[in-house]
Amino acid sequence: MFIPKGSSIEFGTPTSVRFLYVAWPANWQSV
Repeated sequence: MFIPKGSSIEFGTPTSVRFLYVAWPANWQSV
């Protein structure tokens, strides 16, 4: 399991953060 610096945020909202970590980087590359 990959835990970034904002591990506390991941523990608070694992679903939202997990989605962002998967979608945001991909979207950033596209943009």
